[in-house]
Amino acid sequence: MNRSAPGVVDPGMRDAHPVDEMNIEAWLKDIGLPQYSSSFREHAVDEDVLPDLDHDALLQLGVVAVGDRIRLLKAIAAFVRVRSDSNAGSLATVTTYSENRQITVFFCDMVGSTAIAANVGPEVFRSKLTDFHGLVTEAVELHGGYVAQYLGDGVLAYFGFPLAD
Repeated sequence: MNRSAPGVVDPGMRDAHPVDEMNIEAWLKDIGLPQYSSSFREHAVDEDVLPDLDHDALLQLGVVAVGDRIRLLKAIAAFVRVRSDSNAGSLATVTTYSENRQITVFFCDMVGSTAIAANVGPEVFRSKLTDFHGLVTEAVELHGGYVAQYLGDGVLAYFGFPLAD
C-alpha cells in the first residue's frame, strides 16, 4: 500500500487491503474496533476462527460492551456471507464504511404497570407485558425502526439505525 506520509492512507484504499497485508488487526480497524486487536492476537483469533465467535466468546476476549459485540457479530456475518459468495476466504474481500449521522432514540413504557402488576397475577401480567412488547415492536418496525432492547415494561428503539433512510 502506498503511503504518502506515515498514517496517511490513499483514500481509494481506505476500506480495502491487499491480500498480502490482510490481518485481523486491519479488519478490526476497518470496522472501527481496533481496541480489540491485542486480545484477538493473544487468543489466536484468525479468519478461520472468526465465524465461530459468539457473544460468550467475545466476552471472554474482553469485548464487554454489548454494542461492540453486536457490531462485531454483524461484521463477522458480513465476512461469512462475502466469503461464501466469493469463496475467496480472505478478509480482503470485506469492505466497510462509516458515517456520522443522527439517529432517533425512542423509549416507551407501559403506563401504570406497577398498579396492573399489583392487581393481577404474574401470569396475567406477563401476558399483558408480552402483548404490549409485541404491539410496540410492530409499530416501531412499521415505521422503519429497530427494537434494541426490552427493559422490563419498556422498549428501547432506534430509528435511522443500523441503516440510514
